[in-house]
Amino acid sequence: MTGKAGIRGMESADRAEKDKAGKVWLVGAGCGGPELITVKGLSLVESCDVLLYDSLSARELLERARPDCERIDVGKRYGGRAASQEEINGLLIRKAREGKTVVRLKGGDPYVFGRGGEEMLALREAGIACEEVPGISSAIAAPAAAGIPVTHRGLSRSVTVLTASSLTEGEERLTEADYGALARLSGTLVVLMGMHHLKELTDRLIGAGMPPSRPAAVVMEGATDRQKWVRAPLERLAEEAERAGLKAPAVIVIGETAALHLAPMDFSESNDWPLGPSPQGIVPHGTSPQRISTQRTFPQGKLPRGTAEQQVFGPLSGVRVGVTGTEGFAARLAAALGKQGAETVKLSFLETVPTERPLPELSGFSWLVFTSPNGVRIFLEKMKQERRDLRTLAGKRIAVIGPGTGETLAESGLIFDLMPEIHDASHLGAALAERMGPGERALLLRSELGSPALTQKLSGAGREYEDFALYELREKPGQREKVFRRLRENPPDYLLFGSASGVRSFVDGLIQSVDKTALHNAFQCGSLPRIGCIGPQCRAAWEEEKGRLKQILTEQPEAFTAEEFNIDGLVQAVGADRRMRRSRS
Repeated sequence: MTGKAGIRGMESADRAEKDKAGKVWLVGAGCGGPELITVKGLSLVESCDVLLYDSLSARELLERARPDCERIDVGKRYGGRAASQEEINGLLIRKAREGKTVVRLKGGDPYVFGRGGEEMLALREAGIACEEVPGISSAIAAPAAAGIPVTHRGLSRSVTVLTASSLTEGEERLTEADYGALARLSGTLVVLMGMHHLKELTDRLIGAGMPPSRPAAVVMEGATDRQKWVRAPLERLAEEAERAGLKAPAVIVIGETAALHLAPMDFSESNDWPLGPSPQGIVPHGTSPQRISTQRTFPQGKLPRGTAEQQVFGPLSGVRVGVTGTEGFAARLAAALGKQGAETVKLSFLETVPTERPLPELSGFSWLVFTSPNGVRIFLEKMKQERRDLRTLAGKRIAVIGPGTGETLAESGLIFDLMPEIHDASHLGAALAERMGPGERALLLRSELGSPALTQKLSGAGREYEDFALYELREKPGQREKVFRRLRENPPDYLLFGSASGVRSFVDGLIQSVDKTALHNAFQCGSLPRIGCIGPQCRAAWEEEKGRLKQILTEQPEAFTAEEFNIDGLVQAVGADRRMRRSRS
């Protein structure tokens, strides 16, 4: 039996061991090259006694450690030889108990599929002091380095991060997950460690209901001067990645933002890591980082590997295009233009506001009529909010104005019965009047500024209908002046409109813009933008409205109309107009 003195002696020994024990820092190195580590993380790497690092750690960071620092490679690359997690935990504990300051350097962020949580728990259980230093995860940094944001207003308001590899019965396999739920995501899906299962992954998602045409991308070695990427529809992603020779490490991005081509990370000489190693490769302990630099040279006329893939070339390269309309429409149009290499300027100051009125009782209608993707989305959202059962739509027929509206409908599992060959309100009204039978009624679910051509055709044919104002377009507070300041400062080559109501709202805002003189001078200094309209009614609205611009502009911009009345058609019309103008010059 141990006496009190013995107990006190044991407690004293424990305290002495704890006092002697060092500390472990779980440091996120960020993604790719050394530039993305935090200031705190770099400081710890420079001052630690022991550095445990993964295979993906940037060599420049390892060289920043003190000459007397013990560096231990613990592997952790897919399919390669690596220390087990238990061995790593044991190393961390043993080195800390030797009274050393230990940095466990991990790519990305330790807590984002980096097993940092497991290491932290093991250290705490062993009584070792430990802290985590966050890093920039490859889930965000790699897409961003390729010009892909993981969120974007109007396109993606959520991000889901999935690891595609899991160890099952001692074998690496595709992670088992609720692929049905993943397929229904409206935001961005980012997949890490998925290149070895890319084809199986895309097949599972498509099989679970994700649209095969969903934009997707693979970014290999993101945020380094070796990065390469491909963008492709989901159904072709694996094929295109293989053709491009992309391999792990890579990040997979699935969602509407994958189609965006924003400014990628620049790896030109001027952007060399300002805190690079000394010429000898070792930085003496205590040296001021600001005084350390390296120089890289490249063959004359050539850029670092990967730069060619960063450039966005296409038929609209060098063209500056202003996009208008609601934020959602402007974002989708900008994405389509970006694929063709155009530089886009968002000139949207409108938002779609659903009506507060409840939907009409649907039992009295034979037809539901939609004239925009917004109408479809808002109708289905109101059905949900008002707890309307979708089964009440059984037996009703649906008419849509064009392919964009039809595709939005199909995403919700509903298929249209009627779409006119020419996608405008007048032809929709004529086609619907022809198809409606005696005693049938149509419910028009559209904007309060919907074209009168639709109702004129139905009334002329004696058809019954209710024109329900499902939503309205309102000016976003404070946005208009920002938009027209942007327009004044750098007028675009083209200005595109997606609806007649969008034309009227834009011209109203232009006329009310407080700095009319500056706007006039901006257009006088350069050529007037060309006006692109998505359809004939949109073009007619421009012709009606442009006369009001005489008080600002002495010349009136010329306009053209898309042959196909959708976003792709509008983009193609810009390309055709540019080719035509070039052939004349």
